[in-house]
Amino acid sequence: MTISQENKSAIALFVAVALVFCLSLGVLAAPVAANESTGNEAFNTAYAATQTYLKTTVTEPIVGSAGGEWAIIGLARSGAAVADGYYDGYYAKVVEAVTAKSNDSGVVKLHNSKSTENSRVIIALAAIGKDPANVEGNNLLTALGNLDYLKKQGINGPIWGLIALDTLDYEVPTLAEEGTQATRDSLIQYILGKQLDNGGWALSGTNADPDMTGMAMQALAPYYNTNDAVKVAIDKALVCLSGIQQDDGGFASWGTVNAESCVQVIVALSSLGIDADTDARFIKGQGENAKSVLDALLGFYVEGGGFRHTMTTGINQMATEQGCYAMASYDRFKKGKTTLYDMTDLHPHMAVTDTINALPVAEAVTLADEKAIEAARTAYDGLEPEEKALVTADTLKKLTDAEGALAQLKAAEADKAAAKTVTDTINALPGVDKVTLADKEAIEAARTAYNGLTDTQKALVTADTLKKLTDAEGALKALVDSKIAIDDLKDMKGQESKWYYSQVAWCVENGLFKGDDKGNFNADSSISRAEFAQMIYNYYKDDAKVMKDGEAVAFGDVVEGIWYYEAVSACAKAGIIIGDNGNFRPNDPIKRQDVALILMRVIIGQDAIDQVDVEVRLAELKTNGHEFADFNDTSSYAKKAMAAAAGVIFFGNDNKQLQPQNDITRAETAQVMFNYLKK
Repeated sequence: MTISQENKSAIALFVAVALVFCLSLGVLAAPVAANESTGNEAFNTAYAATQTYLKTTVTEPIVGSAGGEWAIIGLARSGAAVADGYYDGYYAKVVEAVTAKSNDSGVVKLHNSKSTENSRVIIALAAIGKDPANVEGNNLLTALGNLDYLKKQGINGPIWGLIALDTLDYEVPTLAEEGTQATRDSLIQYILGKQLDNGGWALSGTNADPDMTGMAMQALAPYYNTNDAVKVAIDKALVCLSGIQQDDGGFASWGTVNAESCVQVIVALSSLGIDADTDARFIKGQGENAKSVLDALLGFYVEGGGFRHTMTTGINQMATEQGCYAMASYDRFKKGKTTLYDMTDLHPHMAVTDTINALPVAEAVTLADEKAIEAARTAYDGLEPEEKALVTADTLKKLTDAEGALAQLKAAEADKAAAKTVTDTINALPGVDKVTLADKEAIEAARTAYNGLTDTQKALVTADTLKKLTDAEGALKALVDSKIAIDDLKDMKGQESKWYYSQVAWCVENGLFKGDDKGNFNADSSISRAEFAQMIYNYYKDDAKVMKDGEAVAFGDVVEGIWYYEAVSACAKAGIIIGDNGNFRPNDPIKRQDVALILMRVIIGQDAIDQVDVEVRLAELKTNGHEFADFNDTSSYAKKAMAAAAGVIFFGNDNKQLQPQNDITRAETAQVMFNYLKK
């Protein structure tokens, strides 16, 4: 068995309490779907043997109840292997019966007052892949469009009419004769209106009948999750069925415990995704006597195949056929297949249609729908040609429209990504006042990237970003136009062996230095304090981290309007230069120690300079092979900065001297700037 008798006993004790609680609420939890294999040996044995029994006793199925549609439904939905021509033989009989009942009105009624005759055959035809709407040109569905005709059998007619229509989601036929037009909603409302106060249904009277209750639940099951009234009705019916279940797990109809009542309950539960063997609500009895409704049905099984109607009778054909389709229903539930009466598994195009119709309309498609759209396309492409032909043009158009909308969204995202990449490339360029010849490759690469964009992508690059590129290009052109090479400097020709040659060449190539009006570099000449301030300002004017917005500082000897005024004022405001007693002495040569101080203020900041422990730093330098004999010649205000700069941008001469008090030469400035910027 699927669960032990001991476990069923424990569950049965629990359910007694649970039922009281559920009845007080009037509603139960929503059914839960399952997809595991059956795993019940007694069930599997009876299931296989009953299929074999039916194939040997119903060798030529007829159009009728016993020996006809119920056997067809049970064998077809169980997937049993039948003899060649088995279903074709049955279909030939259906054609004969339908043809005999056809008339000029186009409404085929296999019985004048029993619409279930039509419904049963429709279900059987759907189960074997035949079209009930075209039985040699006759449409068996037409009679189901007449609500008055369906109601002639009381609740039975609407129940089976709804089940038949929902096997393949057939459209309710337009009324073609005198009567009331049926709709799915009218059928649902009729069934709901016949529910008894105790939650069940019956052909007559006020006592719930398990057969009719089970059938009504089967008809309503497809609407459980979409119709609130149906959900309430089914939850109430579940409580009712559990309450009228016998102690042996079975059910009694008209005072008789029988197999067919168990059948209808099992099909109902399976249709709702409820396990008829393990659900606590449908296990009764204690200890070894704990029985589920599935156990109860198997109790009617006769070894070797077939089911009794009651425990005191022999094999009964109707009980056997219904027992077979009940087991097919349970087996399909356990294996995660469509329900007994949901035949869409036989027509893949229907599932594909549902998948496509579940997609949003083109206008509502987002990138999040990509997987769903791709899955719908894969499903459609996987159909056989004859199944593809059954997918309507409107449905296919919805898929292609969704794909088109998705393609546009993806293209737009690709355009944004391409534009962002180029934007990031342009924004990584230096500001216009910081452009050097070394930026030539980056600027040209940014232009190439921009030119490679489509017009749509270019439109996504902002005007400010594009201006940065054109400004950088303009600055580069100005540098190129004014560029001089090392060989253009008269006094640098033939000086390749000089220690500063490569450093001067790099600085000249990158626009940091030019020659004088005679075309000389003047390597040994000094550089003024104003010239050095201008050099720092030109390089850092757009760098807010360096050119901080501090307090304005006015120097008595820096007159507004002079060529270096802006540079000196900005550097002073940023705390990079401080001056001396209110003056800057712009024309004085700048000393090496002052260059170290200014550059270290730029590189690490004054606060970090103040934290330098000179003795510790000198010890570190000595350990690393840097020992400077004249370090103490450095003025006290610059010692911490010189200690930090030593071994980083100042390395001393061959005599291990830093020469802090010396005026720095143009060659030495080139070396220091090379050390700082290039390295």
